[in-house]
Amino acid sequence: MNAGAVIGSNAVLGDYALVNRGALIGHDDRIGKYCTIGPGANIAGDVEIGDGALVAQGTVVRERMIIGSGPSSCKM
Repeated sequence: MNAGAVIGSNAVLGDYALVNRGALIGHDDRIGKYCTIGPGANIAGDVEIGDGALVAQGTVVRERMIIGSGPSSCKM
């Protein structure tokens, strides 16, 4: 996790996940292993991002979205 990143309550980050400067991770998010969250990305609450995903710089992900191979693709 880099300086300036904000992680919301109850968010879970998988092993080796990288959260870049200025990224916002909402409450109850699940970020998989080896994910990269780009600078300035904004991920709303209750989002699931599967293992190995790249969320590019400045991306906005709306609440309750699933990115990756489907529900429960994040094995924590």
